[in-house]
Amino acid sequence: LSPQGLLTLKQNGATAMVYLPGGAAPAPAAAPPGDDENRVYTVRDNPRSPYFGAATAGRGVVVIQHFSDYQCPFCSRVGPQVQQIRERYGNRVRFVWRDYPLPFHDKARPAAQLAMEAYAQGGANKFWAAHDASQARGLSKSLVCGCRRSCGH
Repeated sequence: LSPQGLLTLKQNGATAMVYLPGGAAPAPAAAPPGDDENRVYTVRDNPRSPYFGAATAGRGVVVIQHFSDYQCPFCSRVGPQVQQIRERYGNRVRFVWRDYPLPFHDKARPAAQLAMEAYAQGGANKFWAAHDASQARGLSKSLVCGCRRSCGH
């Protein structure tokens, strides 16, 4: 018997801890965190990330950091809303693209690399052309050729 009220049993060479009445009880299970719909997360802006809208996050500018995966079917569904934000709010919003390729999407990382290379070579316009091409065509070998053509390479 241990001081914590545990009894160590040995049976067939195996050791098992057994809780005895009046001894230390197992820790209670942690309550699942509640969803706080008003929680605000602070995400540092990456000045090297592609964006559209306001060049800086100045006064009165709403910054949207969009973490996405080119192969995710759910991520691709927000395209119309992103376009609506772009048209409706213009420079009152800074919409920042952040690549977040999921490990089980085998084509997401190459697509992200292609789009970022377009950004490095031609700026935001070339990035968004590569981005839009990958969303429209889906991810395949033809993506690379199509993006090169649409990006002017």
